[in-house]
Amino acid sequence: MAAGAGFVLGTLIGWLLVPDAMRPWQFGMIFALVSLLLVLLGAAPYVWRRYSGQS
Repeated sequence: MAAGAGFVLGTLIGWLLVPDAMRPWQFGMIFALVSLLLVLLGAAPYVWRRYSGQS
């Protein structure tokens, strides 16, 4: 879900700001991958605590 939202947002930003640098969907894909990575990094401590048996 976060990657999909990141893709849409990144595509819109790419379409508005950098139409000549790269295709908007490429910018959207990069934005989606970065947002997905940030979400995974942000969720890692909670998942670690949940499955390591610590509270």
